[in-house]
Amino acid sequence: MKKRKTKKKTALHSRESERGNKASREPNWLIFAIASLGLIITGILLWGSFNQTVLPYCNVSSGCDVIQNSAWSEFLGLPLAAWGGLAYTILLICSLNWLGQPTSRKISMFVVSASFLISCYLTAVGYFYLHALCQYCLISLALIASIFIISLRNNRRRERRMFYFGGALAILVVVIMHSVNSDSSLFGSPEDPELTALANHLSQIGVTFYGASWCDACREQKKLFGRSAEYLPYVECSKYGPNGPSTTECQLQEIRNYPTWLINGRRFEYVLSVERLRGLSGFKYDESGQTR
Repeated sequence: MKKRKTKKKTALHSRESERGNKASREPNWLIFAIASLGLIITGILLWGSFNQTVLPYCNVSSGCDVIQNSAWSEFLGLPLAAWGGLAYTILLICSLNWLGQPTSRKISMFVVSASFLISCYLTAVGYFYLHALCQYCLISLALIASIFIISLRNNRRRERRMFYFGGALAILVVVIMHSVNSDSSLFGSPEDPELTALANHLSQIGVTFYGASWCDACREQKKLFGRSAEYLPYVECSKYGPNGPSTTECQLQEIRNYPTWLINGRRFEYVLSVERLRGLSGFKYDESGQTR
């Protein structure tokens, strides 16, 4: 009798383990569907990036055009859409649970937490820095946020620890992106008092520096001043991207090339060195920190 009971118990345990294995291998179709939509969105963005064309349902002066042509649209030489497509691909594969449920959930939690935090940062950059929003980027943010919420609800405490690792990766990426793309590098040298004095001097004597946020030469010009670039008499001419209309002030001044400097009635349509700006503006600086 005892042998029969043990055999029945063994059979029951084997059936339960089989059911557990099947459940652990069963795909998460909801995440699969959301990740598939994300791949379509990033595919459209990637197509627009490679072809340098206006995205469907976006005007030439839309937020999509501004963001797509800004310095923030790339990371480590690749379009952000490519990185987004890679993230969605990993999430799609993990949703199929080919590696087993625990491993797939850990990888998914790591990727989705990093992607969600980076997407939030980029949305903030678009709104506060570029003054533009892209509907494709907002849709992607909503999709990645949905996967993030689903992952938090489904995962166990041990698997949720991957959120912290993903957050650490996101912070590293954000620091790199902000350092490379912002006007004042986080890793750069401290503010130079002489360059700050020169930038203020240019403003005081009525010099104007016209440029565009997507202009590589303008960023090169600002980098010559490092952290003192914020004091330059800068005027943004292209708030609506390279294909949009320029601002009224720039049209009145007939600004056609970036950067353009107007100094004492003279026009310079190229990057000016710090020494040249000193000479053209009559700037002199002594060791006591006073301008003469």
